[in-house]
Amino acid sequence: MNSELKFFTRQEYKKPYAIQPHTHPCFELVYYLSGSGVTTVNGMEYEFSPGSIILTQANDIHSERATEPVVVLFIGFITDHTFVNGPFFTDLEEKMLHTIMEIETEMKRKDYFYEAVVNLLTEKLLYQIQRSSPREDKRKSDFAYILNYMHANANQNITVEQIAYTLGYNYDYFRQLFIKNVGQSAKNYLMQLKLNNVKEYLINFDYSLNEIAQITGFSSTSHLCMVFKKQFRISCAEFKKNNKSINKGHNIFTDI
Repeated sequence: MNSELKFFTRQEYKKPYAIQPHTHPCFELVYYLSGSGVTTVNGMEYEFSPGSIILTQANDIHSERATEPVVVLFIGFITDHTFVNGPFFTDLEEKMLHTIMEIETEMKRKDYFYEAVVNLLTEKLLYQIQRSSPREDKRKSDFAYILNYMHANANQNITVEQIAYTLGYNYDYFRQLFIKNVGQSAKNYLMQLKLNNVKEYLINFDYSLNEIAQITGFSSTSHLCMVFKKQFRISCAEFKKNNKSINKGHNIFTDI
């Protein structure tokens, strides 16, 4: 496995704050050192507290808010690791925090070969995250694991057949299992996730429809527009015009 650190930032919010919906072109790991609040990733909310970790993949739409002071670490990286769990983790034994502190120290000192060292430490951190995940047999018995995987990968150009294969399920069994637990087909559920992400991009960003189609895993702009209008009875352009966000921004920090 190969990993490369792209950025490391310590941020101290001394009063309530909100980070508007945004994305990154790489993975981002967010470690909360103090305070509590709510992070939203691809439409799902997660309550964070000290020791909480949020891991987002490239182009995941995420935002954050808190009504109290918070100290947080932001770590951006690229990697060929794959993450099948949801974006929320906890570091109860602070093993991951120890590794993150090593990364921060290396970034500050910048001794010889520090870049290679921080990349190795980033690799170590990612293995620690995967080690903290539930055992495979337990995950497969928990349907929430499947939903987390679909939410985490909704923006990928991926089919239900590929999802079933990746998670180790027979395709026909997977389809039946999904309908039994959710009440709709996995294909419809995945498309709804994609369309919800499209709406977020239309409201909060100035990307072209072609760019949004690529980011959200549609085969073409025409396919996106056709499915969107069929689902919502309104074109993408009309939806964007009617729902333009007042607080549109990319990585914009504002007080609550």
